[in-house]
Amino acid sequence: MKLKSILWILCLSACTTSTNWLYQTHPASYSYILGDVHENKIELESNADVYMTPASCQKSVTALLALKLLGPDDQFETKLFLHKKKEALISFSGDPSLSSESLEKLLTPLANQTWNKIYIDESIFHHLPLSQNVVVDDLGSEYGAQASAINIDHNTFSYKISGGKIGELAIIEGEKFYSIDNQMMTTQDPSNYQIQWSSNLSPFPLKEDKLIAIGTINYLDASKEWKFSSKDSHSWQEKKIQSILKKLKIKTKAPIIFIRDPVSLPQNLKLVASVKSEKLVDLLSQEIKVSNNLFFDALFLKMIHTKNPQGFVKWTEANDIIKALIKEFFQVDVENSLFVDGSGLSRYNRIKPRHLHEILKRGYSVKEFVSSLPEPGEAKTSLEKRTQLPKGLRAKTGTMSGISCLSGYDIKDNSEKSAKVFVISATQFAPPLREIHQVMDKFIYQAVEL
Repeated sequence: MKLKSILWILCLSACTTSTNWLYQTHPASYSYILGDVHENKIELESNADVYMTPASCQKSVTALLALKLLGPDDQFETKLFLHKKKEALISFSGDPSLSSESLEKLLTPLANQTWNKIYIDESIFHHLPLSQNVVVDDLGSEYGAQASAINIDHNTFSYKISGGKIGELAIIEGEKFYSIDNQMMTTQDPSNYQIQWSSNLSPFPLKEDKLIAIGTINYLDASKEWKFSSKDSHSWQEKKIQSILKKLKIKTKAPIIFIRDPVSLPQNLKLVASVKSEKLVDLLSQEIKVSNNLFFDALFLKMIHTKNPQGFVKWTEANDIIKALIKEFFQVDVENSLFVDGSGLSRYNRIKPRHLHEILKRGYSVKEFVSSLPEPGEAKTSLEKRTQLPKGLRAKTGTMSGISCLSGYDIKDNSEKSAKVFVISATQFAPPLREIHQVMDKFIYQAVEL
């Protein structure tokens, strides 16, 4: 064994020493825990009982609970009902994967006709659009899309930005759901521009929230796609549905009626068509790799609705149900943990590293979950650039301002006997983020290779 490895083993022999190594390499507040999947043996730990904000590592808890409660074959289903009075009802299920193309296919029976009334059933969930303590910069971003009964195209829209002629405004192309104040000039200089909601730039309430494009773009730059979500989910849903109805030449004699109370749903309807999502296990393998917040918040909502059809208004009201499910399926009492969404986007979420470690340890038997986690260097995943981590590792990242978390499994040579489970978190560090990732990844690499 090389001298370097021997020294590292001696370093890791005491938790205090290894924590000091982390801090001296990159100052931050660290907590971690690592142990065997099959034995009640903790090999390393430090600050494992100090509550942390898990960020997107919370998606692992959501995924495990969904697979247990809903089952790997569960599907979302969006339905179309008709009434003899020339009325139609579209019943949404909260499907986070529903696309415009799928919705157009569902509505084909209505095409090229005029209907007396069209109802939109969004009564499956009852909640405020946002969980608590989501920061302003998250609102309106691609990753901050709001989950609800109606989710279409991930509740995002995009624009393509490219340079025009030198001295002229940049070219912005895309569906104009919202007005855009284009102040971006085309120049010969390196591109330096930004597109954001006007409300993010003003400390005062605005009558109209619009997108503002500022800065400069080089005339030779290739076009770039920018994605956004609406800060008003209901406004977005109405605009999107109206655009699809127009495309299919579907007309209605009365304004579209959105129904949020199931008591108000029309009766004597006939189911004529439906579209189903892929199975949960297949969706999960796609969405956990890219850490899709909308998908995991939609799963969170569906689980709460399954356990309590009355739903909730404040996201914190779902906390007790999630903790009860964790105890039921994984025999872990998470005490004073707090789960206010399924994605981990809220800063209110909290859990002990030890508890997350125990959940993951017991969740190792859920093979659909383990196989869904990305591997280091895997393209188009949250671990694509984390190539310092050991081969055979499968893990979920969690990142937000001042917080970095990594949790998962090290499976050597696909051997069931040598698997380890780990959780590591860093907070209160200065950017750049890649430096803290390098420190954490090296620590995990050395720890699991012992």
